Amino acid sequence: MLEFDRLKEGESIYKLVGPVLLKQDKVEAEGTVKGRLEFIGKEVERTEQQIKEVQEKIEKKKTEIIQIQSSAQAAAAAGPSQVAAKG
Repeated sequence: MLEFDRLKEGESIYKLVGPVLLKQDKVEAEGTVKGRLEFIGKEVERTEQQIKEVQEKIEKKKTEIIQIQSSAQAAAAAGPSQVAAKG
């Protein structure tokens, strides 16, 4: 948006449409840029929220894996002593 503030009165703004540059009003150009910046901001927020949700799921799965590994190790440790006592 600083670029619009730097424009002097009477300077032209052009918009690229396909292979052609079309002259555009300053007000229209500012509106377009503001709209795009808002859209990009919302997309960044949405993506960050998705990343946060995925990280939370990963942490839950890590905890589940650690619990399963601990119980498997405990079962493996208890297993041989029970076999030796029976034998």
